[in-house]
Amino acid sequence: MRKDLLSMTLLPLLLVSCSCSHSPSQPAASATKSAAPATAASSLPAIAGASTGDAAAGDASSTAPAGPDQVLRISVRDRGGKGPVYHAGLNLVGAKSLQWTDRAGRHEWSGGIPVSGAIEVRCPALRAETGRKIATVAYAMQGPLTEVAASIDTAACVEPPEKSTAGDFKGTFFPYFGHGAFIPCAGLPADAAFYGNAKAAWVNLDASATGQYGTLRDAAAIAADSQKPVHVEWTGTLIGPGGYGEQGAFAYRLEATVVTALSTDFPQDCPAASLP
Repeated sequence: MRKDLLSMTLLPLLLVSCSCSHSPSQPAASATKSAAPATAASSLPAIAGASTGDAAAGDASSTAPAGPDQVLRISVRDRGGKGPVYHAGLNLVGAKSLQWTDRAGRHEWSGGIPVSGAIEVRCPALRAETGRKIATVAYAMQGPLTEVAASIDTAACVEPPEKSTAGDFKGTFFPYFGHGAFIPCAGLPADAAFYGNAKAAWVNLDASATGQYGTLRDAAAIAADSQKPVHVEWTGTLIGPGGYGEQGAFAYRLEATVVTALSTDFPQDCPAASLP
């Protein structure tokens, strides 16, 4: 599996490949741009179901781009009265880029974005770029400045604790130069869903496991540079949830120490999986 395919297939979370949890840097506060007075809050689209009277986020979006001087600003606050929400993940529906709220709970986009659509709001996270989606906010840009507001329940955004679980694992492995993606037959722990990627784990093989993998691969007549998915059975430690591996796009990682089986044939009780 090619590196660019891994990056495009999984999540657009652009982190450095690593074997440790990720702590995101603090985003700079968005600059406030000079613009005409904002539309009154009562007329703004808001988070669906956030409070009585909030408008539901619409599904329709316009592909027409906003003008270069048009600004869209979102403000995210805690519904429980704790104030602005820092480092909430933000994604324009249909786009691959990810942004975050600053310490004032705000973020701005300017020019080039669709003139109408929706913004996905995701839970703040410390061990990955962002948590799961918690709300969607509709917007329709009008005039120089359009403001939308969201109130979210940050009590529902508590990151699950990071755990290390040693044991035997089996499933589909997608090799990539001594590393790769692994999908266990039994699936990943449910906590992975907090980061929106509950399917695959990043794998690191230690020196002993690398040697065993190579011996089993040769015995199965698999080329050393093959990136074809294989069925593996191995022992190791599953660590997570967080942001690990290739571009930090994996909610878990597996530190493999012993490889006991490898085959291009998949057993009936553990069929070949595919990457998300």
